Amino acid sequence: MRKKIFVTNKFEKFNLIFFHYSIHALEFFHRMTTDITLYFVLVISASSSAIPRDTLIPLIEERWTVRIGGHLEPDIFNRGHINPFVQFDCDGNGYYNTTVSFVPDNTNIRFDVSDQFGGSSFYGVCLSYRSRLSQEIDSIIYRSDGRAASMILDPTNAIGLARDGIISYAQVIVDTKVRGRVSISNMTSDVFTLIKIVPDMKSFSTIPVVEFRALQARIREIGMTIYSSRNGWMIRGNDCYNQLLDQLPNLCYSLVSGPNNNVTTDLVFVPEDFIAQTDDTSGCILELNPFDDRQHTELHLTNKLLRHLGGIHLDYANNRVGFFDPV
Repeated sequence: MRKKIFVTNKFEKFNLIFFHYSIHALEFFHRMTTDITLYFVLVISASSSAIPRDTLIPLIEERWTVRIGGHLEPDIFNRGHINPFVQFDCDGNGYYNTTVSFVPDNTNIRFDVSDQFGGSSFYGVCLSYRSRLSQEIDSIIYRSDGRAASMILDPTNAIGLARDGIISYAQVIVDTKVRGRVSISNMTSDVFTLIKIVPDMKSFSTIPVVEFRALQARIREIGMTIYSSRNGWMIRGNDCYNQLLDQLPNLCYSLVSGPNNNVTTDLVFVPEDFIAQTDDTSGCILELNPFDDRQHTELHLTNKLLRHLGGIHLDYANNRVGFFDPV
């Protein structure tokens, strides 16, 4: 499998230092009285999740979206079995008065989704950093390989699910939004902007207008024509797909953390990740859109690209999101 994620990550060093000092702290507590030690243990236990750890929940990855099978409780809504949307970005400001739970298929787990009701409308299962679910568990692993998707609730060993034990993290600024920049090949932008993580199969990821125009220019240099259609940006030319895969540059989202915008990870996508072949061999679709500040305030990184990475770690407890290649 191709490596898609390049790490410039300082969390590993921090974790080792933290572990070193934690050992000394525990030795100190051990020398304290039994009552104090017991109090320390009870506080830690009280913060643990009621949802069983390492629970695997299959997702339904459709052409346009990602869904989760299950049913609502109580059943006063008379909905029976439903497959609601899985969302990363939702404000958690529903106004339904009754506590409503969503029970995923083949489990006894109950997600509190009361915050996803408005009147009688159910918006879906929300993985937002402001959702009720994010307050019940510490983290979620979201995996997709383009054919099947799944979630792992409260993984005990997230690192063990990543190739070479590497997960590259970026700090979450607002909800499921991170800060970063987009570059194409050797054209590196100095402009940092908010990037929203969206598990949507329908929407194309967006890149800044300057980078999008540079990509258009390169496509024309190869000898292709490109124009807007209702299905996206259509490309026409002889042996379109193979030529574009051979000659187009890579696309990179560089995610940053901290006040100095230190790059913590580069998410690299090769042309076959954002070029789709049509039934007509002379046609292709560019599965990217230019950023439109009339509709959005941030770039979108959607599942059209994310599914090529393989794994996302929504780390609620530490307010960060990580990306990794699965083992």
